[in-house]
Amino acid sequence: MDTLQNNPFSLEYGPGEDKDVQLMSSDGVVFHVQRYLLAHTSPVFKDMFLVGNGPLQIAVSEDSKTLAHFLRFFDPTKEIQRMQVKDAIPLLEAARKYQVQHIFKWWAKGILGKGRVPTDEAMDCLALALRHNLHRAAGIAFESAIGAPESELQSTLPITDHEILNQLIKLRAERKDGIFKLLHEGLTLRKE
Repeated sequence: MDTLQNNPFSLEYGPGEDKDVQLMSSDGVVFHVQRYLLAHTSPVFKDMFLVGNGPLQIAVSEDSKTLAHFLRFFDPTKEIQRMQVKDAIPLLEAARKYQVQHIFKWWAKGILGKGRVPTDEAMDCLALALRHNLHRAAGIAFESAIGAPESELQSTLPITDHEILNQLIKLRAERKDGIFKLLHEGLTLRKE
């Protein structure tokens, strides 16, 4: 268990009078939080606390970085921080595990608000959106993947929907053929 001196989250999640639950991350960092915030935001924690008085110490499988991001969604006084897709992967998994739906809405809104996804994150965004049934966000990520350079079409997550992958391959080929056709027509016009 990490001591408060070594805990980078001690100011925000250190002990306090009203912090009656301790969550211990997979890397040993203890987060002191309010039971009512956990129960109000997550049906999983609510059910956990309904059994007797519920546990006061809970070991979770999320690491401290993910848990710190995750807990910000429980407290309306905390500002939600922007993050890279690689950090959103474990956050969305925690949201699924603890049934915190507004985290999915926040993530999808971030994509929908921009109307595009950086091409180097398109495949991971597509995989995440498909995995969590965020169809509009998947559409935006899909569009970004169509125009992405081939070198950026890797995903750290599997995309198991082969129909989507086949459609992506087909549309990328059509786009490439269209670009070559336009280039060829442009060169032909210059020669004339």
